[in-house]
Amino acid sequence: MQNTDWLTWKRFLAKRGWISPACELLDFFQPLLPLIAQSMFLGFPLLKATPFGLTYAKLLNLLGDPDEINQFKTFLQETGA
Repeated sequence: MQNTDWLTWKRFLAKRGWISPACELLDFFQPLLPLIAQSMFLGFPLLKATPFGLTYAKLLNLLGDPDEINQFKTFLQETGA
């Protein structure tokens, strides 16, 4: 299921030329991403009241779901932003 923030994230990465490196990092670290998401979750209580708290929560959900990671990589690799 496509997250509504994906387009924003894609534009952010595209503006900086980071789409290809981001996809490579997602591929390389995919086995560790659920663990990374769990460790990032420890900081969530401090960040949930900030303006980017909801986006941080959506990022945690993305990193914790291997199927969603694959869908996001496919979305990033599609042309256009």
